[in-house]
Amino acid sequence: MASDVLTYSPSNVKLILVGYILTGVVSINVAWKGSKPFTTHRGIRGKHTRVYNPEQYATVTVEVLQTSITNDILTSIVGQDRKTRSARLEFSIVDTSGSTKLQSTNCFIQGYPDVVLNGDLTTRKWEFECLSFLD
Repeated sequence: MASDVLTYSPSNVKLILVGYILTGVVSINVAWKGSKPFTTHRGIRGKHTRVYNPEQYATVTVEVLQTSITNDILTSIVGQDRKTRSARLEFSIVDTSGSTKLQSTNCFIQGYPDVVLNGDLTTRKWEFECLSFLD
């Protein structure tokens, strides 16, 4: 009996920001900040029920090599947002070898990352706030 063996390849994970595939990405972390999709509430006469919560809010932390042009692009976006206060970004995380696909049209970059300049190659961590995700 043959079975499919699934594998994970980091090079198949694409981070797409407003149609541009970001390069030099070391890691991506999605931290869900919203509540659980369902919560249990006590109803009348002691019966419980579940209530749906459509909120899908998350913080996405993207670690990028300090030498990547992605840092220049994200720095420019934050600078423009500070001037116009109108950045609303389209953001997608796609695993082309798997089924993971997260997409949002309502994201913004929290601000500039900490910058460390020393003799070692370091990374910069950019934080995106995604206020909702598409189903």
